[in-house]
Amino acid sequence: VNRFLDGITSIARGALGPAATFLENALVRLLPAAIGFVANWVGLGNLGLRIRAMVERVRAQVDRALDWLIERGVRTVDAVLRGLRAVGGAIRRGTERVLQWWRIQRQFTGPDSGSHTLSLDRRNDRAIITMRSRERGLDDIIQEQTEERRTQLRQKYSQINDRVGGSEEMVEQHQERHQEVRGIIDEIAALLGPEQVRPTVVTYATTSGMRAHRVIADPLTREAGNTGRSPASGIQFRDQIAAIVAPIRQDQHFGDETRSRFVFSMFRSSHLLAERLHGPAAPWNLSNTGTSINSQMVGPEVEAERLTNRGAELAYTATAEYYSDNIPPTDPQMIASASEQQKRDWLGALVARTYTVGIEVRRQPTDGGEPAQSRNYPSFSDGPNFITGIELIGGPPPRPRKEIVFDKANETAETISGRRRVRGLSFLAIELHIGVTAVQNALEELRLENRLMKDGERYFFV
Repeated sequence: VNRFLDGITSIARGALGPAATFLENALVRLLPAAIGFVANWVGLGNLGLRIRAMVERVRAQVDRALDWLIERGVRTVDAVLRGLRAVGGAIRRGTERVLQWWRIQRQFTGPDSGSHTLSLDRRNDRAIITMRSRERGLDDIIQEQTEERRTQLRQKYSQINDRVGGSEEMVEQHQERHQEVRGIIDEIAALLGPEQVRPTVVTYATTSGMRAHRVIADPLTREAGNTGRSPASGIQFRDQIAAIVAPIRQDQHFGDETRSRFVFSMFRSSHLLAERLHGPAAPWNLSNTGTSINSQMVGPEVEAERLTNRGAELAYTATAEYYSDNIPPTDPQMIASASEQQKRDWLGALVARTYTVGIEVRRQPTDGGEPAQSRNYPSFSDGPNFITGIELIGGPPPRPRKEIVFDKANETAETISGRRRVRGLSFLAIELHIGVTAVQNALEELRLENRLMKDGERYFFV
């Protein structure tokens, strides 16, 4: 009985080996007894050879019967073991849930009518309780203060508004003004009481024509400060661009009906300080770019967000530079009467040529993980041919892409055994800021025109 109970206990723990061994030994001990019983039943003993022959025939039947019994027994026990294994798995899963009983989240509404979430966890055998709340603007917080404190906070807020925007071309002058704003923010924090995470402080500088130029967030933390995040919609200086650039037609199909619209899909309205970093969709924070700059900016933006979520304080600086500073007039007729070169020069003043980003670590992350590193990113651009490849209103169509690819291939060709070979597809795609497929299509067009030849997978000049 004890061995049977021990076997059941092992099965519940998931250890099936002892139970299987027990079953095998039981069947082995059963076999001789069964054979002896059947033999005695048929009179096996001191009978003659004839009786023995009869018993041999019966024994064969007995063997088949025993095989059948053993097979059915194994199947039955195997089914029992599978059931016990399933029960054991359920017990283990239930045990895991019980062992992590401390993971609790509770939502509630506070006295401020705001939604909050309390989370309970455990780390190093100590309870960790955190509270997450909705973002609140300083205006809302001021309303909850005493009259004297409200007056002080409004004065500080007014001082910040007087200093947030500027037009300094020199980054040192911008940084000096930023330090003034940062000092006022610290005074506001002191009035509101000590904070574990300081709010983000954002200042900006514009350039001629009220174009976005530079944004500094110092400190940049996970807490919003004097700005609120919002997504961009539409391009900047739309009326002037519409007088210069030919829009792209897009057809939308609704059943049997087709609707057409004309859009400037070659441009993106790109944040200097990203929405995920508390950046607003304000003119001082948005500039027209191509799709490449907008995509490349995701790298530093995600890195800054990751570090601030870990508790780091950063100084984040983003700067936009333009193709030209020749601001176009606001009169569409005056723009339309200008030459192609003049229009393209004006367009260069409305589109950013490069974005640059610098991240300086002011305070290391507080989560105990790997230390953060300051970094200045290389300039992000849409390529040297972005502006020249845009079709203008009233002007000639842009230069064919195959000609642009041919010139770059000719300029960067390498000589192999006396033959001039075109560099690889990926190389040309990176140099021209276009896709590999676009490069390959252009090279194929040039081959069909007998301006290039193909040997294997590589192109050569004829």
